Amino acid sequence: MTTRSVQQTKTIALHCATLAVWMMTFNAGAQMPRREPTPNDTLKSPEVLPDNRVAFRIYAPKADAVTIGGDWMAQGLGKGGALTKDGEGVWSITAGPQPPDFYSYTFTVDGVRTVDPKNAMIKQGVSSQDFTLNGSKNLAEVFKKNGLKHEFNLSGGGHTWINWRHYLNDYAPRLFR
Repeated sequence: MTTRSVQQTKTIALHCATLAVWMMTFNAGAQMPRREPTPNDTLKSPEVLPDNRVAFRIYAPKADAVTIGGDWMAQGLGKGGALTKDGEGVWSITAGPQPPDFYSYTFTVDGVRTVDPKNAMIKQGVSSQDFTLNGSKNLAEVFKKNGLKHEFNLSGGGHTWINWRHYLNDYAPRLFR
């Protein structure tokens, strides 16, 4: 290799290195800003306390009012009602004590009913407190109007094994006629 070839190779390498540094600087400046952490990142709801009371929480910093209703209220196992907002935008209420079971409940945030976004164990379509009830009633009316044979039964009770066993006993035989 001649001296001139070596010089040209060094020049090309220097230009490539300069371009690479410039591109890294450009990309670093174009990155999305980091999201600020919020209390919602570590929020736990529902949380069963040692005395069987249950703490319900929802992060809604811009809300003016949050309430909760659940099927435990109809069973006489506690109250729902208005939640209290802390300084970080977390609304909370403690209900019970309640016997261990699965209960249906919904939050109402500024007049809009919603499920608990932190509860992965939501049971839909079982209680009159459930937000899917009106849709189920409407569907039953559509079936009736169109002459489709169906049954729609609204029952009391909650997410207890006794109720589930009763429903299974009544309805499973109808599936296999």
